Amino acid sequence: PSFQVPVILLTNYDDANANDLLDQQLISAVMIKPVKQKLLTQLVKSVLGGYVTPVSDTDNIDERVVQKFSRLLGGTRWLLAEDNDINQQVAVALLMEVGVDVVIAENGKEALDIFEQSEFDGLLTDIQMPEMDGYELTAELRQQSKFQDFPIIAMTAHAIAGYRDKCIEAGMNDYVTKPIKPKDVFTSLVRWIS
Repeated sequence: PSFQVPVILLTNYDDANANDLLDQQLISAVMIKPVKQKLLTQLVKSVLGGYVTPVSDTDNIDERVVQKFSRLLGGTRWLLAEDNDINQQVAVALLMEVGVDVVIAENGKEALDIFEQSEFDGLLTDIQMPEMDGYELTAELRQQSKFQDFPIIAMTAHAIAGYRDKCIEAGMNDYVTKPIKPKDVFTSLVRWIS
């Protein structure tokens, strides 16, 4: 055809097959259910070529909650290992809302390179990433003495029983599910940097 129709795949979890479809440019974007109207609107604008301002659920959080977590987290520096553009935008907007400085790595290998060059207060990592996944990244970091007690928090769409235990057994400190709930993420970050 002379034009390509944008396709957004809706899925219940962080599907590796969906990432393959994205890589092959057979779909335009992926959205993990439950669908949130504001994020869907932004995603549709994005795939249609419009400028998108990252949005997050911070719009729905009480300002006092944002202020509280800003006092606790403001000025901290976290590395976000996440290969999905939309998830990156949402997480960065969310963390910046409470004053967290965020650096993005597209995969585990890139995260390791960034750790060699800079200091961080913690790591938020997706589980499924190309090149090196969150489990492999955690294993690599835990082998180094300076990362023995370093906060590593998994961010994953796998909300199925057993995944939390798998993350903890892999050496991660905590586990938050996607779509990310601001208060859950903030609480986890505070717990592990305190």
